Amino acid sequence: MSNKRDYYEILGINKKANEKEIKSAYRKLAMKYHPDKNKEPGADEKMKEINEAYEVLSDPQKRANYDNYGHDGVNGQAGFGGFGGFNGRGFGADFGDIFENIFSGMGFGGSRKNRNRAAKGEDYQINKKITFMEAIHGTEFTEKLDKFELCLHCNGSGAQSSSDIETCSTCSGTGSRKVKMRTIIGEIINNEPCNVCKSTGKIIKKKCSSCNGNSYIKTEKKVTIKTPKGTSTGKIITVKGYGGPGLNGGEPGDLYIVLNVIPSKNYRREGLDLYLDLKIGFIDLLQEKEIEIPSVHGTFKYKLKHNLKLNTYIPFKGYGIKTSTYEGTFYVKFILEMPDIKRGDFKKLIEISKDFEDKTTEKEVENILKEK
Repeated sequence: MSNKRDYYEILGINKKANEKEIKSAYRKLAMKYHPDKNKEPGADEKMKEINEAYEVLSDPQKRANYDNYGHDGVNGQAGFGGFGGFNGRGFGADFGDIFENIFSGMGFGGSRKNRNRAAKGEDYQINKKITFMEAIHGTEFTEKLDKFELCLHCNGSGAQSSSDIETCSTCSGTGSRKVKMRTIIGEIINNEPCNVCKSTGKIIKKKCSSCNGNSYIKTEKKVTIKTPKGTSTGKIITVKGYGGPGLNGGEPGDLYIVLNVIPSKNYRREGLDLYLDLKIGFIDLLQEKEIEIPSVHGTFKYKLKHNLKLNTYIPFKGYGIKTSTYEGTFYVKFILEMPDIKRGDFKKLIEISKDFEDKTTEKEVENILKEK
């Protein structure tokens, strides 16, 4: 039986970890035990252990064998060495591609792929404010947006003519140059962007007179944008093709418009539900009048009753926020508002109310005093 530690334990992950979680755990540990950063005794052996665990768990077949048979199921398949070298056995893939996939963007070098390939442009993002009612009902607005279009004069080459394009002598047209570098698994040959041709593999002797060598022409266009009903803050509207210019003839990126809804002064929103605090007159309630309740979809009539529940939200179906598939509820809290009564009328009201007994205050005080 093997005395080796459990591979999942080594990487600090559970047995249900997915590919992304395995890779993330390995990256963190590899950075921690990098020989240029960690000079502690045993760091090199620790790194060998981490490499071996990652090699097995990152390979679906090896991982399945390990899960079923333990270390005996993968003996002889884990081919990681120390920092002095790497034999690569058992990966079934080019190590450079794996290394790039794990450490790309971390300062360990650039892509090994052809840098002259067409690539989509950068995606842009802008913020747009809309009113509360525009969010509820949906709206339509027009924006002036920049549009990067391929220069038709040079067809995206950036040169005045095809004879004005030369192959870069520094990188031989590859767009990258080979550089030796020391990494956590030894010395490797890495590809770095060519700074002479800016990774294009080409040198332009004479720039295109239409686009000044940029390959794209910037224009301004009016674009009509529609927002759906029930939109909330954070909703993203995608406008295809209005991002940054593509590379090497690639399509432009996209524009993401992030909506920011201005809060209402009267309504409060929770999901698709709406809440309103509505003041009603004392006399209106006394006379049980029929009032109009304002909703975002217009007003509707409601008959007041003496037993109306005050200061609590009452639901009204069909008056909440409506989307193409769902509908919220409208909640109204009725708040009693005393009228501004003239002194003479107030005396009459007092005289009339002498025959009525109201123990609301006494009961409230009594309930409070019961608390221990």
